[in-house]
Amino acid sequence: VIGISTVGVSSEGAKETVYDRNQHQYVQTGHEFGYQGFGGQLSFARSVFKRDTHCQQGIDLEVIGGINTRWVTESLAEYRSSGYGVDTGVLAIIKHNGLAKRGWKQVNWGMSIQNSVQSGIQWNTASQRRSDMPKIIRTGLGLQSENNTLLSIDVHKKTNREAHISLGGQYFINPETPIRFGINPNQSLSFGL
Repeated sequence: VIGISTVGVSSEGAKETVYDRNQHQYVQTGHEFGYQGFGGQLSFARSVFKRDTHCQQGIDLEVIGGINTRWVTESLAEYRSSGYGVDTGVLAIIKHNGLAKRGWKQVNWGMSIQNSVQSGIQWNTASQRRSDMPKIIRTGLGLQSENNTLLSIDVHKKTNREAHISLGGQYFINPETPIRFGINPNQSLSFGL
């Protein structure tokens, strides 16, 4: 599978302000500036291993690997920046006759590394400031049942941050209407149709 995508954003008419030390507040200069951003992605994924016995001999397994590259350019007032990122990932789809006997269709396990090579954005300011993009590692496990119920757990870890765990689920009350829930123990609980 090959994927190509682009995105663009533009905003004009932002009022420039500066901090006035005498008045101890920000004041408008009378100038306006804008922001433009553009990005593009190229993705590739393919099956790298497949064992299909139709669960007659135990385990059916398919492993899919992928890579995503992206390029970003931005302009803010007279400043410009550009940068890139590379992501990698793997997905394993596991079917086992022991799962089927218990009403489960398959187990999915995935892992991705966002910004797997050192990625960043370089600005054309006097300091030539570079903003590095953090490496983010995600892994997750999902159980899919014969009646289209899905249960999942996801762990993600950003460079220099604590790992976060999320739980989720989905049940189709009819072929077009899923009920979904998600729990992020540190932050939120969500529910939706």
